[in-house]
Amino acid sequence: MFQTAESRLFLLGVVAAALVYWTEGSGNAALAEIRVVAAVYLLLVPIGFLALSALFGSGALEFFERLVLSMFASLTFIVLAHLALFTLAGMGFSFGNSLGIVVGLLVLSYGAFLARVRYGFRVERVLNKGEA
Repeated sequence: MFQTAESRLFLLGVVAAALVYWTEGSGNAALAEIRVVAAVYLLLVPIGFLALSALFGSGALEFFERLVLSMFASLTFIVLAHLALFTLAGMGFSFGNSLGIVVGLLVLSYGAFLARVRYGFRVERVLNKGEA
């Protein structure tokens, strides 16, 4: 079931979100360190990587380009989602709301990747169709 790198990243993101939620508020120093590592991974890697995979596929970008763009895309999506929900919807800042937004973005980006795989959406085709 989890044969692609994107599927494994999604699964690792869900596990990281569960670890962050589970270790929240614990006084144990070892659990706090695990929480920091899981949170940094959750904030930087899977959302942008899956979104880029949904847009460009697996062979369009080199490794370094995909790594840097996925970090910036993850942070950008998270910040924009927070701004939209906190200012427009009136949600307050809390740990649960923030983690819910990050997990929601993770699921949406994985869904976009699955739609690309299932329906064969290609950005290149859309761009070339506009030129012709």
